[in-house]
Amino acid sequence: MSRNLVANYTSRIWSGVATFIFLPAYIRLLGQESFGLITFATTVLGVVFVLDMGLSSAFARETARGGSPDDRAALLRSLEWVYGTVCGLGIIIGLALAVPLAETWLNPATLSSQRVAICLAMMIPAAFLQLWMALYLGGLLGAERHVLAAQFQIGFSAVRSGLVLVPLYFVPEVELVFAWQLVVSLIALWWLRRTAWRPIAFTRQPRFSQAELNKIRGFAGGMFLIAIIAAVNTQSDKLVVSKLFSLEELGTYTLASLMGQIPSLISLPIAVTILPRLTRFAASESQDALSELFLVYSLAIGALSILSGLTIFLAAEALLELVVGQPVSGEVVAVCKILAVGGVFLAAQYMPYHLALAYGHTRTNVVTGLIAAVLVPAAMVWGSLQFGLLGAAIPWLAMNIIATVILAMSIIPRFLGPRLLHWAALALLLPGCVSVATLLPAQYFFSSYDGAFTRLFKILPFVLLASTAHLVIFRRMTKSHAATEVRNGTIT
Repeated sequence: MSRNLVANYTSRIWSGVATFIFLPAYIRLLGQESFGLITFATTVLGVVFVLDMGLSSAFARETARGGSPDDRAALLRSLEWVYGTVCGLGIIIGLALAVPLAETWLNPATLSSQRVAICLAMMIPAAFLQLWMALYLGGLLGAERHVLAAQFQIGFSAVRSGLVLVPLYFVPEVELVFAWQLVVSLIALWWLRRTAWRPIAFTRQPRFSQAELNKIRGFAGGMFLIAIIAAVNTQSDKLVVSKLFSLEELGTYTLASLMGQIPSLISLPIAVTILPRLTRFAASESQDALSELFLVYSLAIGALSILSGLTIFLAAEALLELVVGQPVSGEVVAVCKILAVGGVFLAAQYMPYHLALAYGHTRTNVVTGLIAAVLVPAAMVWGSLQFGLLGAAIPWLAMNIIATVILAMSIIPRFLGPRLLHWAALALLLPGCVSVATLLPAQYFFSSYDGAFTRLFKILPFVLLASTAHLVIFRRMTKSHAATEVRNGTIT
């Protein structure tokens, strides 16, 4: 599992680092408004991924559970028919909507509606191609081929978002970005499909099988509802901003959002990596080993998310200034800080959420998400009209705080018994106290005359001290977990 965890983290770290390496280049080469259009592609991708319908997660779960290669091949072939149909229809509808979206939804100032429509006509098909890739990535993750999946994601990101800067330097037109991404997505889908099929040692030619699809229907249906809810809850703020504000303001807000979501982004690989093992322990009723695994990695997620969230909270202004290349407004800094705190609470939901998935339980996530999906977008619209960009960020923070409490109180007692307070202490209280005690003193070393690099340099020793303290605590916890696995005979 350690190799898988390292692979997932390498991919995630690369994704984060690459984002903040490439973004300043996009801004300098294309300007803030074109950059805003590029960030809108992320929102489109989030909305399109609703049409995954939980099928990639279901396929990953079935792969993790093992079974006949012939059955798995039949399921994969059946899912390919589903994805092909959905993506084909989606691309047709998306192309038909490109002009109306350019003319009535987005608010360009210097870009013409025609140019925006051309970009949308390439942006939407590229998003659907990435949707199809999720099927094959789900199979790789379910088979615990995380290293290969990470290699693909790093390579895809580097070519799709980084290598394009070379021709963009000579032809600084935003249309080139989306044309490049469309071509790269086509090639990547072809390669990933070949890679996913290669290790399946089927003995009979796989064909479409309704029976295989029926096996995953219940789980996939719950995941589909969760996907809809997740899209609403994670993209609604950007959809609201894209409608009510200019493309330039959308780009600025998205940049602050990317920065603020680092706590959740760097924590997700942990939950993704251990989900197959949680699923096996749940299936074999290895309750003690499952509880220990859950608590150990809840601590790891809590330490990473709270440490990174507090670091961003203290250094938001310096970080944004480095990426943008100039000082940013106080409103944008405040948005970044609010979203960083929200990202911490989003990360805290990962372990309860994945624990429920290990048992095939989706109802709690669905009910909680439906309530948020109804209330939060309305709150964001009202807040944006009253308070500007801050009004879109505050409801997102409130939603994640409430969702964390509800998910923890509903899921942990249901599957782990009286472990709720133990989880809260390890996932929130202990890493919170360690991070606050070691990082807060850093603010007394800041000066109003410090530049961005100086402020980041001053906070770095405190971050290293906090990281060391978290690592010592985590190592003690992992020794205890290893002892439990030995006693239960569950070491793999």
